Amino acid sequence: MTRLIATLLVSVMLILAPSRPAPSPKPIAKTALQAAGLLYASKDTEKHYLCSTFTFEHDGNKYEIGTASHCVSDPDLPEGLKFSVMFDEVSKKEYPAKVIAVGGIDSDVGDVAVLEIETTDVLPVIPLSTETIDYGDRVLYVGGAVALGKQLYFGNISEPKVDIPKMEGGQGAPKGWNNTFLLSVAGGPGASGSGIISAKTGKIVGILVGHPPEGRGVAIAVRLEQLQVLLYNCQKRQTVPGGVCNIKPYTQPRLDFGPVKW
Repeated sequence: MTRLIATLLVSVMLILAPSRPAPSPKPIAKTALQAAGLLYASKDTEKHYLCSTFTFEHDGNKYEIGTASHCVSDPDLPEGLKFSVMFDEVSKKEYPAKVIAVGGIDSDVGDVAVLEIETTDVLPVIPLSTETIDYGDRVLYVGGAVALGKQLYFGNISEPKVDIPKMEGGQGAPKGWNNTFLLSVAGGPGASGSGIISAKTGKIVGILVGHPPEGRGVAIAVRLEQLQVLLYNCQKRQTVPGGVCNIKPYTQPRLDFGPVKW
């Protein structure tokens, strides 16, 4: 009888034992807002807002910043630009950014780029995810759509893996995007380069790059593998198919692809 009671107690405890809850969306959203950056380009006395960024890694005083490759390599950008990233819209402090790796849109490493800033300031970091994504996964991102400052958006993954063909009307990559996923989420020009964050884990799962023609409400994001391949190639092999590694500080690379508009 004693053994039976003990067994029942253990069973009840196992049934009632709480599972580890998913992170609350509020802390994730707060970190996302802090880790998101606004990418600016300046030349002489002119300065313009370009795209959005996210901070995903740091080593000492060096921070790695992710964005879309077309944000720093569009041939329509003038030569000799200097890049900077703003995180705090109150202080408006900007950090000079060095482009260290760029993938070509039509290459295996896709529409991704990595910038680096060096500072003694402590900046929030959102790590890269190691989990797979699936239909209906809840996601969020912070981007500077239509140059109105940082904005928080929530949505869902509507297609976890798809290749996007070439788009007409001047929209999209010249030969399309490969290895991407689709999102049901709002956005606009200037949101390109935003890090797509899992609402479940709080980690980066992709990078926002565009939308189909006339496809407002449907966004395209490159899968995280493209950023991982770019980093691996640059760190280990020092070569990137269709891309560039170890860019000279504070200047933009020039890659051979047409303009891309969010």
